[in-house]
Parts: sequence; C-alpha cells; structure tokens
Amino acid sequence: MKITCALAILVVLSGLLCGGCGGSSKANPKELEGTWIGQELEGVKGECRMTVSGNRMKYQGAPTSEWYSATLILYQSTSPKQAVVHIEECGFPQYVNKDARAIYKLESNTLTIAVNEPGVDVTPTGFQRSTTNRSRVFVFNKQ
Repeated sequence: MKITCALAILVVLSGLLCGGCGGSSKANPKELEGTWIGQELEGVKGECRMTVSGNRMKYQGAPTSEWYSATLILYQSTSPKQAVVHIEECGFPQYVNKDARAIYKLESNTLTIAVNEPGVDVTPTGFQRSTTNRSRVFVFNKQ
C-alpha cells in the first residue's frame, strides 16, 4: 500500500488533533526543515524526496504516481518521537483527508521514519517494515 511520513513523516515525518498523544509542537523544529533525499527500505527501489517547511510537507516517492502534500504535527516528548501526517493532496484519492501515524529519529543529517498507511489508527512501534500495520520505513539524508 502507498503512504508517506513520514514521515515522514518522515518523519517526519505538516495542525491536527491526536487523541491520547502528549507533548505536541505546533511548528517543526528547524532541524527537520529543508530537503531530504532517501529511499524506502525493503520497498520500491529508487529515490524518494521530502521537503519540510514549517508545518507543511511535500513528498515524492520513487514511482512518479506516489506524491503527497500534507500538514505535519510532531510529538517530540515521546520515545521514539512521533508524528501525524494529515494528507491533503496525493496521487491516491483514497488517502486524501486521512492521517498517517509515524515515528522518527534524527541522527546527525540522517532521518529515519517508520510510517503506517494513511487511515490506520495505530502508531508504528519500531523501525521495521510490517505487513500487519502496513508500516513502511524510509531513510533520508538532509541536503
């Protein structure tokens, strides 16, 4: 199934409400802003690109049909850090106005995001692909 993040997200992973989540930040930390280039682990081969500006995120996957424009909210007081990505536009109409839940970690200029399919109301528990929760994992490097 297709998704961003993260996370983009990640992570990562662009406000929303997240019942049961604490410690939200309404704006992204400066460390996540910018352009990120990476790939999906154990997924479609090819370059993925994510741009974060304020609470806005744009994502382009390896297949040209996989793109997202989203609003991002981060929960930095959790461990691992969490994000909710609200899909506003994308190449898959069934995901518009759905939330994708993600976890992320930032190590130097490397951002790792695990994100569930939009509409799955469960946050990933680890940084591994899961067919049960339809989780995908991405690793990005800041440009």
